Amino acid sequence: MPKASHMIRPGHCREVSVKTAVFPLEEKDIKEHLLGSRCYTGTQFIVLCNSKDTAVVEVEKTSTGKIFEEIISLRVVSLPEQTVFVEDSGVDVINPSAMLHKAGEYQEDAVVVKGTFGHVSFIRGGESVRLHVFDIVPPMPAKLVSMVERALEMQEATDTPVEVVPEITNLLVIARDAPTENVIFPCSASEIRSSAIPGKDVFFLDKLRTPPENPTLIGCNTSLQIFREMFDCTPEFVQICPREKRSEELFITKCCELKEGFEMVDGGVVVPWGAELRDVLAAVDTLLGGSS
Repeated sequence: MPKASHMIRPGHCREVSVKTAVFPLEEKDIKEHLLGSRCYTGTQFIVLCNSKDTAVVEVEKTSTGKIFEEIISLRVVSLPEQTVFVEDSGVDVINPSAMLHKAGEYQEDAVVVKGTFGHVSFIRGGESVRLHVFDIVPPMPAKLVSMVERALEMQEATDTPVEVVPEITNLLVIARDAPTENVIFPCSASEIRSSAIPGKDVFFLDKLRTPPENPTLIGCNTSLQIFREMFDCTPEFVQICPREKRSEELFITKCCELKEGFEMVDGGVVVPWGAELRDVLAAVDTLLGGSS
């Protein structure tokens, strides 16, 4: 069953109450047992659990100013055939992206999660914002992808769940397809070895004193300029700069020419090659804040 396009998700887990049900979790039984009963004034949703099933309802209450209010109407959010209850202490149920990621592991339309600190919340249906992250490996894992995922765990710019879409350029694959036997990478920090690329000899521009015969430089415009100034010649060249990448959807990429902060460009954002987490946090918050 495809998931519903309209998303329902509590703003905070404090809006969710969990109640043990001693009755069948069918709509008529739920209404019979809940209407006229009382619940905590801050409750907006109730997760009902019996010995084998889970259901979720949204409630409307009286407004008398008391701590407990009478339930005067309710709407079924999901019944057992649409709902799964999972426990994962690694999920921050307040974070929409974390909840969306967890929900993606299940076929059910509604996923109730008991997560970090025993907090309970749910997410039902809906679509996410896709954020394309352009990065390069090795080294692995892809650093910018990891930092964006970390930033999303911390960001508060939007309540919309975000799906990270890694767009990875693999230098090993690029090198295997290079037109010459000798390949040069800009920086030895990638720790690429010739043994990882059969039929190729690997060199690094930051370690090079004399260029090898007939080389292919795999890098960006800055590395090409450095090569020309150092050796007064032009090699075969493969452009891999992430800044050159674009997406019709939101994207984040990086560039060695940007020294600090971030820069908005064509519906996306560029951060420095050596970006710190605070740079990525600010970039993601600005990008998503503008999309919400």
